[in-house]
Amino acid sequence: MVAFDSGKNGVTLIGLPGSGKSTVGVQLAKVLARPFVDTDIELQTSIGCSLQTYLSERGIDALRQAEADCIQQLTLCGQVIATGGSAVYDDDAMKYLSNSSAIVFLEIDYETMLERLGDFSQRGIAADLSSGLMPMFEERRALYLRYGTFSVDAMRSVSDVVNQITNELTISNR
Repeated sequence: MVAFDSGKNGVTLIGLPGSGKSTVGVQLAKVLARPFVDTDIELQTSIGCSLQTYLSERGIDALRQAEADCIQQLTLCGQVIATGGSAVYDDDAMKYLSNSSAIVFLEIDYETMLERLGDFSQRGIAADLSSGLMPMFEERRALYLRYGTFSVDAMRSVSDVVNQITNELTISNR
């Protein structure tokens, strides 16, 4: 079992679309015996429609703001949180999460992102994709590195990623 610092007893997963935040989050929550929250699901429940519908009707900035508001309305109580990929665009939301969570960047390369995403037209990605995915990949990667407490190689199996996260948490809490 991972020893948690009493001030930062939660874990927040950040990363590109397709990095495995939700998949890893569920398994990590099981290992840590912590509640799991997926902010994409929380946001869809809050706005009453899919992320893609909201994005199409209101635009990128509105979706990003709704995501930031959703995050800051969470009661943080030591859970494992999988954020939407654009959570890192809001400094206040990230500070809110980092006050009680280790922020883990699930790092994948561009080719892996493309492979995992497949047809991303209905994913509700809050980014200008008119120039393709590479500009979003580069811009977000810099933000993930900025906010991450540490990063893990998320191109491996889910169990390997979960093991690396728990090992890092154990080391950082000694």
